Amino acid sequence: MMQKNMNKNIFSAKAIEGVKIFNLPTHSDERGELYELWVGENHFATESFVQDNIVKCKVNVLRGMHYQKNNPYSQIITLISGKIFDVLLDLRPGSPTFKQSTAYILDGSKNIQLYMPSGIAHGYVSLTDNVIISYKCNEKYQPTDEVGVLWSSIPEIKWPVNEKTKIKNRDQNFKKLNDLVDNDLPKVIDTNKGDILYGC
Repeated sequence: MMQKNMNKNIFSAKAIEGVKIFNLPTHSDERGELYELWVGENHFATESFVQDNIVKCKVNVLRGMHYQKNNPYSQIITLISGKIFDVLLDLRPGSPTFKQSTAYILDGSKNIQLYMPSGIAHGYVSLTDNVIISYKCNEKYQPTDEVGVLWSSIPEIKWPVNEKTKIKNRDQNFKKLNDLVDNDLPKVIDTNKGDILYGC
């Protein structure tokens, strides 16, 4: 018989303002498992999402720390398979957690989602092969608008990297966190009023 596991939303122990972790409702029996990836009216994220992306990654790859500057977007991240060391950095000047960071181990077998509001830089290291990540975004991705922060300049984070870790040259040449100026920060808009809440 199918069993439904309806877990409540939970917050991380060291949460960035607005970041949430969600245990996906699951249905399982002797044949396997089904989990509800997205049910709009039942989900804690209330934005209208317009784009879904899938990233596939080999082991020992570092990507980050990326964010959209002029058109930042909220994201729901679901790890479909594999395991990653996932890092978030708050770049919203008015946020109570501005420039704070946090890291999670996300495991595709755990059926959880990570929600991050707009204005958060994101990066990760793949800890296994066959990593598949689903991104749900409330704005369309614009490659020319993507910028970043040098991953190694975030003081609180101890990245699980070694001589085999593959990192794109672009990610190695982003500005350090302490070198960011106001104009580098994401411009987070209050969609109800059109006001810039964060950034300049």
